[in-house]
This record gives sequence, structure tokens and C-alpha cells, in this order.
Amino acid sequence: MNTRCFTGLAIASALTLLTSACSTDQGLQSGATQSGSATTSSSGTGTPGPTSATPANPSTTGRIAQGDRDFADQATQSGLAEVQSSRLALTRSRSAQVKAFAQQMIDDHMRTNQELAGLAAPKGIQPPTAPSAAQRAQLQQLTSADAQSFDRQYVELMGVKAHQDTIDLFQRQARDGADPDLRGFAARTLPALQHHLQMAQQLRGVMMSQKSTSPQNG
Repeated sequence: MNTRCFTGLAIASALTLLTSACSTDQGLQSGATQSGSATTSSSGTGTPGPTSATPANPSTTGRIAQGDRDFADQATQSGLAEVQSSRLALTRSRSAQVKAFAQQMIDDHMRTNQELAGLAAPKGIQPPTAPSAAQRAQLQQLTSADAQSFDRQYVELMGVKAHQDTIDLFQRQARDGADPDLRGFAARTLPALQHHLQMAQQLRGVMMSQKSTSPQNG
């Protein structure tokens, strides 16, 4: 083989190797580009897919109907008035029966208010810490009552009338309340309130009977 032929073969071989190397390099670049596109898509820089969210529970996020908030406030105030007036009765009453009634009012209404506070707090309701203005006026009336009329006024105002009003409040909530927890609380508490009213009415009847049979001065 002469030198010219050998040189031609060498040039052809070199061209073949160069073409193969270029093809390989282009394939690698194409693969890297595709891989980068896939990475970008999976990393969230592209269009995000749909996401699911758990719906909030209105009864635990503070979105409570105004009627339910009003019930919690008024029920708490009624309970506070019962407790304060009954503590006053323990110190001022001369009747063992009135004192026994007053102690049960303290025990029952403190327990009821604690249960209501436990239901209200997770709903964003902050119940009042004092009776209403009208109830404070009744408490002042009892504080100013003389010894002879205190028992009668306490039983009439806080035993009978206050429980009639509270029963009406709880009946409306048990029937029309929007929040299921507060509606259930009202329904569960109603029997005890109705029993309190019966006790107060009976006590009032005993006091009236005693007054009518007591000797009259003059």
C-alpha cells in the first residue's frame, strides 16, 4: 500500500469518529434538557395540581350565631344571679327550708355555669362575669330588705320569677338554637330548672301558709 492510500484511510477513519462523538454529545444534551423539564414540573414551578382542604367546623371556629351568643350570655348571667342571691340567703334567712333551697341553688347553678363555660370557650364565646343590670338591681333589693320580708322576696324574685324567665330562655334555645352543643345543653338542663321552679313554688306556698296561721299583733 502506498503512502497516498494510507493517508486517505486515516482521514476517513477520523471523520467517522468525529461524527460519532458529535451524535453522542447531542443525545446527552437532549436527555439533560428533558430531565430538567421534568424536574421543573415536579418541583412545583409549573402549574400546580388541585389541592383538597378540610372544611372548618363552625362550632369550633368562633362563627357562632348571635342568638347562640345571646343565650350563653343570658344563661350565665342568670346562673350568677342565682348563686349570689342564694349566698346572701344563707347569711340572712331565718328559715332552714330557705337555706336548704339556697344551698341547692348554689350547687346546681355553679355546676351548670361551669358546663356552659366549657362549651362556650372553644366557640370563641366569652360569657359575662357578672349578672345583668336588672339582676344587680334585684340583688340590691334583697340586700336592702328587712329581716321579716327577706325570705319572701328571695323566694319570689329568685326562686319563682327568675326561674320562670330562665326556663323560657332555655326552652327557646332547646327548640331554636343553631349550635348543636348549646341546643343540647339547654335541653339537658331544662328538667333541673323546672324542678327548681317547683321547689320554689312549694316553698312559697309553705311560707304563705305559715303567714296566714301566725298570730296577728294588734
